[in-house]
Amino acid sequence: MKNRHIIAAALLLLTTTTAAQDRHTETTPDTGENLQTTPNAEQLRQQIETLQRQLDLLEKGRDTLAVKKPALLSDPVEPIANMNGIIPLDTLQTINEAVKIVIYNDNSWKYVRDREFVKDSSIYTKYWDTSTLFPYKEYPLSEMPASLAIDLVDSLKCYHYPYKGSIRSKYGIRYRRRHQGVDIPVKTGDPIYATFDGRVRISEYNRGGYGNLIIVRHDNGLETYYGHLSERLVQSGEWVEAGQIIGLGGSIRPVSKRVTCVEIQSVADLQEAVTELTEKYVIHGVVHSMAVSDYKVRSVSTIDSLSEYLENRSAETGDLQKKIVQGMDETDLREGVGKLSSQMGAPLLLLEPTPKILPMFREMAPQAVIIGFKLLSQVSVEELFDTAHRLLVKNRCDFVLANDMTEIDENHHRGYLIDPERNIQTFDTKQEIAKGIVQTIYSEVEHR
Repeated sequence: MKNRHIIAAALLLLTTTTAAQDRHTETTPDTGENLQTTPNAEQLRQQIETLQRQLDLLEKGRDTLAVKKPALLSDPVEPIANMNGIIPLDTLQTINEAVKIVIYNDNSWKYVRDREFVKDSSIYTKYWDTSTLFPYKEYPLSEMPASLAIDLVDSLKCYHYPYKGSIRSKYGIRYRRRHQGVDIPVKTGDPIYATFDGRVRISEYNRGGYGNLIIVRHDNGLETYYGHLSERLVQSGEWVEAGQIIGLGGSIRPVSKRVTCVEIQSVADLQEAVTELTEKYVIHGVVHSMAVSDYKVRSVSTIDSLSEYLENRSAETGDLQKKIVQGMDETDLREGVGKLSSQMGAPLLLLEPTPKILPMFREMAPQAVIIGFKLLSQVSVEELFDTAHRLLVKNRCDFVLANDMTEIDENHHRGYLIDPERNIQTFDTKQEIAKGIVQTIYSEVEHR
């Protein structure tokens, strides 16, 4: 667990460095190894002179120095370690291709290894275990730092944001427990990128909560975890570069003896699934949090196609509305086409109502405790409660969980559980909501 602490801490430090102009040299943190690269006196003098010139130029242009951001990063990430104002400014070449020098704004400098020369490092053989998530069990954890600063100097290639999106849940204390990672909401199929160069240690399905998981070890021994993937695109032992697509976002269905997952793509699929479940099991509780559109597309046509259809039948008598509906159905462009062409002009859509799901649950499982959901935005508490209660009465629910979008953020998720008598339970987090719903269902079932 502490190793993952270090990993997450490192990721949150990535954007705290300043990028130098007009140079594109990769750097990597110093691991403390003896590289045997000490230059002679003349070389050292030349390097010091170069350093001084660089510092003089930087001092003169301090106010106009451009700061580059890592690739795909829209907003800087605040560091979680105190760097005392020390930031790397530039990277210099040495006579040894495997070694470079990083200079800092406090006139200090240090050697770092070039990333191109670490692929065969012992870092990828020692503690290399493809059967366990945490391979450093024999390493004294007390010697590991709580956080580690990574020098991102003048190259954007050495770091790549794993996904272009906002952070839903940060690393650290969350709901009075430590959250050992960073949650980034993605859509199924979205590309997930390797954050640094490194070698894939694990690429497998994990039953411990990660789902499809990829673990990449980097040249300083740190590892980054990429969990809840819909697809893994790299294998164990494979070398990956920063910015390389290594997987696709989106969780796959869980594997559990106590959970049955049914994949649905339409309301018709949902109806069929509910019918099969109610025939096979006695349903005690239904939590319907799924958002279902009120309408679905029945057919797609164009003005020209529909007009031509109606002109050809102008002599026919009958209801015009029925003619239009029939014309839309007979000129439907979706059949066998797939994606509609942009050349078709402005399409005409014929919509039809989707079946109401909550009444369907009540009809098929009359004994079940049914909980519906209602989400509004920027309304008064009274209006939210009134709307939720109308939904409850109309659909014969036992309870409705009501939310307002303005009361939902990354740290809070306010919810109101309303019963037919308008009694209200209030919750402040998703965890509290989930626990409250389960307890309510159990309590209701016991009293029936």
